[in-house]
Amino acid sequence: MGKTALLIVDVQTGIFNRKKPVFEPDALINRINGLINKAHNTGSPVVFIQHESSGFLKKNSPGWELHPGLLPGKDDLFIGKKEGNSFFETPLHERLKELNIDRVVVCGLLSGLCVQRTCIGALKLGYETVLVADGHSNMAKEPLKTIEKVHKDIHARGAAVVNSADLFLRN
Repeated sequence: MGKTALLIVDVQTGIFNRKKPVFEPDALINRINGLINKAHNTGSPVVFIQHESSGFLKKNSPGWELHPGLLPGKDDLFIGKKEGNSFFETPLHERLKELNIDRVVVCGLLSGLCVQRTCIGALKLGYETVLVADGHSNMAKEPLKTIEKVHKDIHARGAAVVNSADLFLRN
């Protein structure tokens, strides 16, 4: 049996600084930090994935930085990406294989974009995939409808959708 990795997708300052607010931002950061603690306590790798673009998420710009409320550890991994799917043209898959990872737990931003695409990418590569039901958010006009739509889609594709309090991480 392999191990689990926690993938934290695009929880970057620039996304929180947009005109449209992220739905329930403080609760999201608190839940993600709880997941980070669970992962660290079980020895599960934590991977922070940061979107890079020419706009407000330009690499090394203030907007590109991780949200200041996140609590990364000294041994956590950091991966940059340019597309919605965190596996596309990045070293993520290779790094996870090196670590004997067969299960990924996905959380972050934005629900119907990079979080959903990363889950689909993980499934296509054969990872057991878990979407943290209360661990992702968006800036949609009706954020809860977007979240529910993503849950239904990801579950129909074969991923589990689990609340952070019920999540079991294995080393």
